[in-house]
Amino acid sequence: MISVQEAQRRLVQWDLEPVKQYCIRKGVYPNGERLDRIEVEYRRFIAMCATEKVITMSKEIDDFWHVHILFSDDYTAMCHWLGMQYIHHNPCQSDGEVDALADGYHDTLRFYEEQFGEKPDGDLWPVYGQICCGSGNGCNAFPKNKQLQAML
Repeated sequence: MISVQEAQRRLVQWDLEPVKQYCIRKGVYPNGERLDRIEVEYRRFIAMCATEKVITMSKEIDDFWHVHILFSDDYTAMCHWLGMQYIHHNPCQSDGEVDALADGYHDTLRFYEEQFGEKPDGDLWPVYGQICCGSGNGCNAFPKNKQLQAML
């Protein structure tokens, strides 16, 4: 296991341009500044995952991650290069799992601030946004009780 800082240092070298170009071609994201910001935040998400902590991503990061895992050779190589296990896609199967994920998301936001010395980009890591897990499109709004707890 490596530190978030070491993972971040290594990830700067990893070429995600093919993933970004695929996102643009498929209309996942428009070209430009927003996609560049998402790439930065995705690298930070992966760096936090290298610690083997359970990290919960926002919908924006989840969408980019879904595209990256389509490039399975590249994604697998990146995970191994960082000395971490392949992060498998495991959608939630119950409301209890969604509740646990909501708790984990708030823990992730706190861990992010500890590791990077700043609050996450609220546009890409919204406090009351969507967490990704479950049926349908895979993302759910935070359960109401979790929103209240997060505000306290």
